[in-house]
Amino acid sequence: MGHLDHRGRHRAGGGPRVRLPLTPLPHAATEPLIARHRFTWAALGAACLALASPGHAAEPRLAIEINEPARLSHAEAIAIARQAGATAIPLSLPWSALEPRAGAFDDEALKGALELYRRAGLRVLLSIGIADALGRQVPADLVRVRWNDSRMISRLQGFLGRLLALTEDELDYVILGHELDSYLATQPREWDDLRALADRVRTSVRQARPQAKFGVALTLGGLDDRAQRLTASHDVVAITHYVVPRAEPGDPARLPGPILDQALTFAGSRPLIVKEWGFPTGGAIGGSDRGQAEFIAASLAAWRERQARIPFFGLSRLYDDEDRECERLASDGGLGGNAAFIALQCTIGLRTTEDEPKAAWSRVRAFGRPD
Repeated sequence: MGHLDHRGRHRAGGGPRVRLPLTPLPHAATEPLIARHRFTWAALGAACLALASPGHAAEPRLAIEINEPARLSHAEAIAIARQAGATAIPLSLPWSALEPRAGAFDDEALKGALELYRRAGLRVLLSIGIADALGRQVPADLVRVRWNDSRMISRLQGFLGRLLALTEDELDYVILGHELDSYLATQPREWDDLRALADRVRTSVRQARPQAKFGVALTLGGLDDRAQRLTASHDVVAITHYVVPRAEPGDPARLPGPILDQALTFAGSRPLIVKEWGFPTGGAIGGSDRGQAEFIAASLAAWRERQARIPFFGLSRLYDDEDRECERLASDGGLGGNAAFIALQCTIGLRTTEDEPKAAWSRVRAFGRPD
C-alpha cells in the first residue's frame, strides 16, 4: 500500500502516512520569527460531518492525530492510539495534494487509510485544506481564481463528491480549510468570497451525507466578528490550538478551561469541535515533559466537564517528528535554522520517535482507558 508524505505526495511502500503541512499558531511566540509567521502544522485535509442525526447529541469522541515513525506501520500506530482509548481521528488532506491539476485525482493512499480506520473502529473527521498561513492549497489552475467564482465552486463540489463517495458510515464531520483566519489575515478582501464558497460546500455535503455536520477550522485568536459571519450557517465551530509555553508562562494546568470557554462562547448553541490540541516538550520553546503532562491532564479534565458541548476532542499528535523532517518544514516556511520553531514542530507528540511514551501518554491512557 502506498502512503502520503507531509505535503500529500504519494510514495510507495508501508502504510498510509499522515504528515501535516504547516499552518498558523493561535498564539505568537516570544521569538521574533515565530511571532511573525505564527505557524503550526495542519492535519491532512478538510471536512467534518457529525455522526448523530440533527437534534441528537453526538457521542463524545477522544481523537488522536495519528502519525508514525519510520520503524512502525500506520496500522501499528493506529493500534497504539486505540490502546489509549482513541475512538476517532482527524484526517486532514490538502485539496492540491489529491488533485494537483484538473482531472488528476490520486486517491489510492486515502482509500487504504480509510479502510484501516474502518477496521479499527475509528470515526473520522475529514478536513480538506483549501488554504492556510502559507497560502492556497488548490489545484494549480485555480490558484488565481476567486473563491466565489463558479469554476472554483463547481470544481470543489465535484472533488468533495468524489471524496465523500470513498467514505462510509465512519465519517462524522467535514471541515473545510485549516486555520482559515490566518490565511485571511493576509487576504482580508476574501472573507465574503470564502463565506460564499463555504455555504455552497455545506449544501453539497448535506446532500451527500445528510447525517454529517459541516464547519471550517479557525484558530482561537481568529474567533471575531468576521469569523462569526463566515460561520453563521455552519453546523459546528472547529478550532485548533497549540500552546507555545514560552509565550504563555505559568501553570499549564490553568490554561485549558478558560481557552475552551472562550471558544464555547463564540460557538454559542453550535457544538465545538477541537480539531487539534497540543503542547510541545522541547526546551527551546519553553516546553517540558512535565508541562505537557499537566496540560494534557487538565485539558482532558476540562473537556470531560464540557463534553455535552464538545463532542470531538483531538490531541495532536501521536508521535514526535524526526529532526530532519522538522528542519525541512522550517525551511519550507522561511524559518530555516530557527531552533524554537523546530522544537515546536518536533516535540508536540505524546510519544517519541523511538516509540517511548512521554509522561503525558499515561494521562491520556488513564482518561481513555480508566479501567
